[in-house]
Amino acid sequence: MMCANRGNGMFRRLLAAGVLAMAAFSSSALAGDPLAATAAANGSACTAARPFYWEIGDVGGPLVSGQVGGTLYNRNSRMNLASASKWPLGAYILERYAGAPPPAVRDAAFMLTGYKPFNQLLCTLAPTVKGCFNMIGNNVQDPGAVGEFFYSGGNSQYVAASPSLLDMGDFTTAQLTAEVQLTLGTTMEYQYPALPAGLEGSAAEYAEFLIRMMTPPASGGLVMHDHLGVDTIPTLPCPPGQSGCTAAGTVAWSYGYHYWIEDNATAGQFNPPLSPVVGPGDGAYSSAGAWGFYPWISADKSLYGIVARRGLLGTAFRASAICGQAIRYAYTGYTP
Repeated sequence: MMCANRGNGMFRRLLAAGVLAMAAFSSSALAGDPLAATAAANGSACTAARPFYWEIGDVGGPLVSGQVGGTLYNRNSRMNLASASKWPLGAYILERYAGAPPPAVRDAAFMLTGYKPFNQLLCTLAPTVKGCFNMIGNNVQDPGAVGEFFYSGGNSQYVAASPSLLDMGDFTTAQLTAEVQLTLGTTMEYQYPALPAGLEGSAAEYAEFLIRMMTPPASGGLVMHDHLGVDTIPTLPCPPGQSGCTAAGTVAWSYGYHYWIEDNATAGQFNPPLSPVVGPGDGAYSSAGAWGFYPWISADKSLYGIVARRGLLGTAFRASAICGQAIRYAYTGYTP
């Protein structure tokens, strides 16, 4: 199976190297406040996320970075990305279909297919994409959730395993890695054949991916650039009869092609409810992982940022997101 626009995509990647190198003088370096960002990274909003590595950059690369709580993580530390894997999947879909995926594929990317349960850890035992989807519970569709937003990797694995959709069901972990690396021009690798959760990568590798999304396709970037913040859906309220439809709790972020839009107009709380109150968002795009890897791109696509760590499942998502927001807000001067 080959992507119809694969050749053009690879040409764009090669062209990007020159374009991105010339863009190192971005004005965002002058507009930001590195000292404020560093203070925020070492402040109370980031206490729960320690230890971690963080950076903020533009298309030319890092502008400010640091290690907080020790030296366990640095820019090249590789770790499982969990749901931060979803953003590369969304970018892969848009590259493969030249920005116009069929309705069924789009529905899966927007979490509308009703495949609610998904246990990524079971996929460590699966030899193929299809094997991961067919693990007990992963292939269960809730008819009442079809057409309604429900955040679950089951949507993603379903569309990947389906012969009539992405048709990647027989792909092994190695084949999946090769396919996505070729299409996106990345060096991140799958640890197991779960597209929404199985990627392994470092802050440096993910930063390269973020920069490609910040760059227009005509200048060597990814098609995702033109879809960030454009094609989105609301995630709240949960549909009638459904609960827990969003990992963001009562924070009313929107959702796009496998990424969040932090555009909530009012304050809310991530799950569980005891977590700190999260104020109105600044419109940034992000894809936080359950282990705490939190990447983002600013609403104007001029900055990117990362909080890199592997924390405790269940608490790491909210700790990293709150910390990453605090660092971004301090750098840009945004006040919720």
